[in-house]
Amino acid sequence: MREFLSDLRSDRGLLVFLGAICLLTLLGPFGSYDALPPARRFFFWTAALTAVALPMHIAIRALLDSPHLGRLPRLARVALGAMLAAVPGTGLVFFVRAVLWPESYMLDTIGTTWVQVSAIGFAIGCFHFLPVISVTEGPGQETAAEAPRHGATRFQARLDPATGTDIVSLTMQDHYVRVSTTTGTEMVLIRFADALSELGEIDGLRIHRSHWVAMRHVTTLGREDGKLKVQLDDGRSLPVSQTYAADLRKRLAARAASA
Repeated sequence: MREFLSDLRSDRGLLVFLGAICLLTLLGPFGSYDALPPARRFFFWTAALTAVALPMHIAIRALLDSPHLGRLPRLARVALGAMLAAVPGTGLVFFVRAVLWPESYMLDTIGTTWVQVSAIGFAIGCFHFLPVISVTEGPGQETAAEAPRHGATRFQARLDPATGTDIVSLTMQDHYVRVSTTTGTEMVLIRFADALSELGEIDGLRIHRSHWVAMRHVTTLGREDGKLKVQLDDGRSLPVSQTYAADLRKRLAARAASA
């Protein structure tokens, strides 16, 4: 849910969401143009898209990030995610219909509604996740990661020389990864999972769904306002989730023992 809200708050996520609502309101597909006046049509599509947005986002992102579907084209993953999410999405749409457009509420249209929800989810998913697809799978594209500079990992090779390569932390932000180094920050258009796989032998640890840190820049682990956080030597602190806390404690204990 947190990741979904973060995507929605991003400029691109908000643009996609609002643009889809406006487009569907103006076009009035599936009979809504003739059946509903403009204001009611706007509220209907706002409610319908809001209802299906969360399951669509969760399903499509999960399939795009799944290591078990590496051989399946990402476009196919978006389509599969849209079809799976359309199952609960159809139920939510029927609820919205019963409230805002009861004239269209007919149980014998479940199959048609599922196809419609799948199609709309696929179209929006393609547009919303297009940067992820184009960066990782563009045919014939060569990135800096394919020809790393001497002494640099594949991910470090992506960074601007002015940013430097002494990475302190990585933070997932929408479809980008915010890289913090000892000399600056940079936004890299790449999936978080792909960025972590390209770090090579850099000694670091994922501490949260959205954060990775280089161990050499970790100073202490403690609680701030009741929340577990790691302190970095650049003065920042990042949250640590319980999933990764045990590994971080072991690494810090091992470092202290060898000091």
